[in-house]
Amino acid sequence: MQYKRFDDSNQRIQVQLAQLHETMTAYKDLQAKIKDVQKKGVAVDSVTLESAKVNKLIASKEYSKARENLASYSAALDDLYTQKQEEDKKKVEAAKVKFDTKLTEYKGKGVSVSEVEKESPKISDLISAKQFAEAQGLIDDLSKKLDQALSDKQEVDRKAAEEAAKKAAAAAAAAAPVMAGSGYQYFTIGTDRGNFNIHLVKMNLSGLRIITDTADSSECYSNCTAKPLANYVSENGGFAGINGTYFCPPDYGWCAGKTNTFDCPVYNSRIGKLLHADKLFWNDRSMFVFDPLGGVHFYSQARDYDGTVMKAAIANFPGLVNNKQNIVNNYPIDDKSRTAKITRDGIGVGGGYVWLVSAQVATVPDLASVFMALGVDYALNLDGGGSSALYYGGYKVGPGRALPNAIVFAQ
Repeated sequence: MQYKRFDDSNQRIQVQLAQLHETMTAYKDLQAKIKDVQKKGVAVDSVTLESAKVNKLIASKEYSKARENLASYSAALDDLYTQKQEEDKKKVEAAKVKFDTKLTEYKGKGVSVSEVEKESPKISDLISAKQFAEAQGLIDDLSKKLDQALSDKQEVDRKAAEEAAKKAAAAAAAAAPVMAGSGYQYFTIGTDRGNFNIHLVKMNLSGLRIITDTADSSECYSNCTAKPLANYVSENGGFAGINGTYFCPPDYGWCAGKTNTFDCPVYNSRIGKLLHADKLFWNDRSMFVFDPLGGVHFYSQARDYDGTVMKAAIANFPGLVNNKQNIVNNYPIDDKSRTAKITRDGIGVGGGYVWLVSAQVATVPDLASVFMALGVDYALNLDGGGSSALYYGGYKVGPGRALPNAIVFAQ
């Protein structure tokens, strides 16, 4: 009888162990399920709190009751997950409707949507596969691409509108009348590079005496003489004038020891001498030569000078117009001194007139476009910025710095 009691006791223990194992396995399965649905965004706080009660049932060896509770909690998780899926499905389907509306709207506005259209069918595929988070992510990405495409189109449209407005303004400015004869005019001129305010002095070549003058009567290489444009005009009995070549002004630190020197050939009409003639052969200098018979000669490369007799002549960098062609791009103009927006001065010849221009807030290429818009045959860039000076019965621009050379016009 003792053996039988022992066997019964042993059998009960084995049954309890089996039930414990089954219960613990169900408990672990529930915990794993809780973590899984949590990752999918399901709120499981209520089930987590309830499942903690299973520990008490296990401790009191109420395994059957514990498993019943675990099964109930597992079913509750399934319900929560199903509910979450239904909510996610509704949200993503609503988001897809908004996205489809947006796609149609943007397409109607002329936005390029071809790439987005290729990707959009994947949204429905993901929804059908119940991959709602992935579907929402794709909707968000494609929506951002649509917004960027709209922004790109708006930027293109903005630039096109600006360009159209610029062309319209240029056309209006180009229609502004330039004085038919000699005189001074300040006005806005339209060019292929925009509109520019310019001071213009226009003089008939017939009977005009052109003088190029230098403050020193010989080559000077340091601390050279310089004087205001008005002095050049009065000393030569003139009525008009403009500053001459680039030079080394006293307020430039790197010009120390070379103050008021210049590197371009200039003919001194007073003494009949071409100063810095040795620099005629430097590359990329252009030159105007005015002969004693009233002829005008333009050399896009000063080194091509052919010995024509001079009564006045000046070279500088760069040439702007040659035979009615814009030649400014024939020269390397990549430094700030040529591309900064400052006052730019130049001299042109065409239609039997000399044209003196001081363009405001312009680059050297801008100045070339101004002369092209005026219709000159030839034009040469002169110094500008702080050296700008234009005189016609008085200063119209300047006086600016004292100048080592200038161009003067007299009757």
